[in-house]
Amino acid sequence: MKVTAIVLAAGESRRMGRQKLLLELDGKPLIRHVTDSVSASVVDDLIVVTGGHHEEVMAAVGDGARFVRNPDPARGMLSSVRCGLEAATDTDAIALFLGDQPRIEPSIINSVLSAFAISEKTIAVPETNGKRGHPLVFAASHREEILTAFDETGLRGLLQAHPAEVLTVPVNSPAVLEDVDTPEDFEKLSEA
Repeated sequence: MKVTAIVLAAGESRRMGRQKLLLELDGKPLIRHVTDSVSASVVDDLIVVTGGHHEEVMAAVGDGARFVRNPDPARGMLSSVRCGLEAATDTDAIALFLGDQPRIEPSIINSVLSAFAISEKTIAVPETNGKRGHPLVFAASHREEILTAFDETGLRGLLQAHPAEVLTVPVNSPAVLEDVDTPEDFEKLSEA
């Protein structure tokens, strides 16, 4: 099974007040923590979707990824997902990551992907403490549907449209839920 990872890195970081993905955590940018974990996992291909800070994000990530620029990231997360999907053509499954979840370890990614691989389901979501998180994994058979539907609901609409196809993967880590939106979030993460 060939898996393509799409890392969403096009957000404007309005609540942070500056580009959060470039903030240093443990000596490297937030986005680099995510892409390093993805690269160290069983994922075969890595696509990073950028926005207004294209060059800076590319420099922070370095080699080993393909970059796609969302020309209008203000249209929301689904527009970035679609930009990534346009580039993810030769794959069996897509694993969707948020660029501001730096504590996701390769072992978490691998456990979600291995559960998905042996399942009959076409969608997998990690869950901890009763809450669903990321990475969201889905079969490439959902690609066209995501490119053309769910304008109002985003990817929640995919889960709502196919409840019988959703595999919930128990994960014993808050990392699948933790993202960095505000200076307080970053401070909390830095102290952990």
